[in-house]
Amino acid sequence: MPNAKEGALGITMPKQLLALCALLIAQGATSPASAHGIAGNRLFPGTLTFDDPAVADELSGPGLSAQRHPTPFGDEVRDRTVGMSLSRLLTESTAIGMDTAWTDHRNLAGEATRGIGATHLFVKHQLYINDASETLLAGSVALGLGGVGKADLHAHTYNTIEPGVSFGQGFGNLPDSLALFRPFAIAGNLVADFPLASKSRPEAGAALVVNPIIVHAGLAIEFSTRYLTARFKPGAPATEEPLNQWIPLVEFQVDRPVSGGYGRDSAATANPGIAYVAKTWQASIEWIVPLTPQGGSHGVRAGLVFFLDDAWPSLFGKPVFRSK
Repeated sequence: MPNAKEGALGITMPKQLLALCALLIAQGATSPASAHGIAGNRLFPGTLTFDDPAVADELSGPGLSAQRHPTPFGDEVRDRTVGMSLSRLLTESTAIGMDTAWTDHRNLAGEATRGIGATHLFVKHQLYINDASETLLAGSVALGLGGVGKADLHAHTYNTIEPGVSFGQGFGNLPDSLALFRPFAIAGNLVADFPLASKSRPEAGAALVVNPIIVHAGLAIEFSTRYLTARFKPGAPATEEPLNQWIPLVEFQVDRPVSGGYGRDSAATANPGIAYVAKTWQASIEWIVPLTPQGGSHGVRAGLVFFLDDAWPSLFGKPVFRSK
């Protein structure tokens, strides 16, 4: 629930979010949906540290992670987290959804805090698809629900509005002279968290601090093994969905406060790993490598994605609202 200090902002901004949802729904027929994050011969897998550029009926999770990281109070904690995200197509190009996470949070003395962490409601729209150039672009806006989870489990005590953009760009259309780079692609995401209250208490009894604007940036370098097989024909349009393949990748993630009372240090990690994408599901595993002290310790994360439109076509095979 919004805290009392959010006042009118805590009420009017969610209404603006609903208005934006309605606008995106009205524009839903402007670009076709991208099943599984596919553009031409390129499949962009679901990434584990940031939002991928696909808009589809998907259940992402369980996503598991285990890592130690520093706290603002100078000590270190160990987190084991299970995350889930569900999205449902409203139109061919617009989806709504919700994500949340459960965390087991322990300090060095073994004292544990368990419960729900950050929770969001979101709307996501496929802005652009180009099969020939293997390009995807999606825009999103999320409402972070303040007070739903526990503050010491990465949940805000205040509401946030979080606009973002995701992209994917493959290189399968490169000329023969650069054929070595055709299997590669990049995907990325940029999100800004804007607080809907100027100040809050990080925990009960703590002093008021200025709530920060936090920028989240992600970039992945991906390698599609499809381009090493006879299924890929240089310069030819895709004849089948590029599923049933291994995709080695490295994800980079940076979270940086740019204002407020939580400091200006960036938490950055590199996350090398591999994904396997089948027809109805995807499985991924990555090693967490800290790039800054705030990035924490080495750790591991893994996750599943279920493509609901293929897994349960009778329930999810079509959007809620279809264009004629």
